[in-house]
Amino acid sequence: MKDFIGQELVVGDVVVTTPKNYRGLIKAKVVAFTPQKVRVGYRWQGHDVDYLAENTAVVRVGAPTVGRPVWYP
Repeated sequence: MKDFIGQELVVGDVVVTTPKNYRGLIKAKVVAFTPQKVRVGYRWQGHDVDYLAENTAVVRVGAPTVGRPVWYP
Protein backbone atom coordinates (compact mmCIF):
# COMPACT_ATOMS: atom_id res chain seq x y z
CA MET A 1 0.00 0.00 0.00
CA LYS A 2 1.22 3.52 -0.75
CA ASP A 3 0.98 6.73 1.24
CA PHE A 4 -0.24 10.15 0.06
CA ILE A 5 2.90 10.92 -1.97
CA GLY A 6 3.30 7.43 -3.40
CA GLN A 7 5.87 5.94 -1.02
CA GLU A 8 5.43 2.24 -0.28
CA LEU A 9 4.35 1.52 3.33
CA VAL A 10 5.31 -1.53 5.39
CA VAL A 11 4.50 -2.51 8.98
CA GLY A 12 6.77 -0.61 11.37
CA ASP A 13 7.17 2.52 9.22
CA VAL A 14 6.97 5.86 11.01
CA VAL A 15 4.28 8.08 9.50
CA VAL A 16 2.73 11.49 10.08
CA THR A 17 -1.05 11.66 10.20
CA THR A 18 -3.98 13.57 11.66
CA PRO A 19 -6.13 11.43 13.95
CA LYS A 20 -9.89 11.82 14.24
CA ASN A 21 -11.09 14.96 16.07
CA TYR A 22 -7.53 16.34 16.21
CA ARG A 23 -6.27 19.48 14.48
CA GLY A 24 -2.53 18.86 14.50
CA LEU A 25 -0.19 16.26 13.11
CA ILE A 26 1.09 13.30 15.10
CA LYS A 27 3.88 10.81 14.56
CA ALA A 28 2.67 7.21 14.54
CA LYS A 29 3.77 3.73 13.44
CA VAL A 30 2.11 1.50 10.88
CA VAL A 31 0.69 -1.46 12.83
CA ALA A 32 -1.26 -3.36 10.17
CA PHE A 33 -3.13 -3.12 6.89
CA THR A 34 -6.70 -3.83 5.87
CA PRO A 35 -7.68 -4.16 2.21
CA GLN A 36 -8.46 -0.40 2.03
CA LYS A 37 -6.93 1.29 5.09
CA VAL A 38 -3.83 1.50 7.27
CA ARG A 39 -3.91 0.82 11.02
CA VAL A 40 -1.58 3.24 12.81
CA GLY A 41 -0.67 3.36 16.48
CA TYR A 42 0.66 6.10 18.74
CA ARG A 43 0.94 7.00 22.41
CA TRP A 44 -1.32 9.75 23.78
CA GLN A 45 -1.36 10.86 27.42
CA GLY A 46 0.17 7.58 28.54
CA HIS A 47 -2.23 5.37 26.57
CA ASP A 48 -1.56 3.31 23.46
CA VAL A 49 -4.03 4.32 20.78
CA ASP A 50 -4.54 2.81 17.34
CA TYR A 51 -7.02 3.63 14.61
CA LEU A 52 -7.72 3.06 10.94
CA ALA A 53 -6.58 5.78 8.56
CA GLU A 54 -7.01 6.21 4.84
CA ASN A 55 -3.73 5.65 3.02
CA THR A 56 -4.10 9.15 1.57
CA ALA A 57 -4.06 10.57 5.14
CA VAL A 58 -0.57 9.30 6.06
CA VAL A 59 2.93 10.20 4.87
CA ARG A 60 6.01 8.09 5.63
CA VAL A 61 8.80 10.07 7.32
CA GLY A 62 12.31 9.36 8.54
CA ALA A 63 15.39 7.94 6.92
CA PRO A 64 14.79 5.73 3.91
CA THR A 65 15.24 2.01 4.42
CA VAL A 66 17.91 0.11 2.50
CA GLY A 67 16.59 -1.02 -0.87
CA ARG A 68 13.84 1.59 -1.06
CA PRO A 69 13.78 4.39 -3.58
CA VAL A 70 14.13 7.84 -2.06
CA TRP A 71 11.52 10.45 -2.96
CA TYR A 72 12.64 14.06 -3.30
CA PRO A 73 10.14 16.88 -3.84
